[in-house]
Amino acid sequence: MNKYVPVVGIILIVVLFIMFGGITVVNTGHRGIKTRFGEVVSNSLPEGIYFYNPLTSNITQMDIRVQKYPIKMETYTKDVQQTAVGVVINYALDPEKVHMLYKTVGKDYQGRVIQPQIYNAVKDVIGKWEADRAMNC
Repeated sequence: MNKYVPVVGIILIVVLFIMFGGITVVNTGHRGIKTRFGEVVSNSLPEGIYFYNPLTSNITQMDIRVQKYPIKMETYTKDVQQTAVGVVINYALDPEKVHMLYKTVGKDYQGRVIQPQIYNAVKDVIGKWEADRAMNC
């Protein structure tokens, strides 16, 4: 009976690891951000397999590939004529600083950072033109 104790112990450890251990894969074109109790605890994790404790930690993925962000908006020209504008922005996140973006802004960086910047830039540019001059360009 004593010869089975190490085998049972190893099986028990494997079963406990499978039940309570977290395994995740950071996909190609993404970076992982490891958090422990909600705090970012590491730099951006490159593609690969990662083990973590799901009770205390989490790994969130963020896309670092070139992304397309279309916006349709209405704004006013210099002579207060309403105009509809469509803009498309292509951007990519810096793979080495994704964890800082997640820490300071969160996962909704498009709505909090990119969209307001685009709105402001488009309004500034369109607001410098008169409607009749813009149509003749």
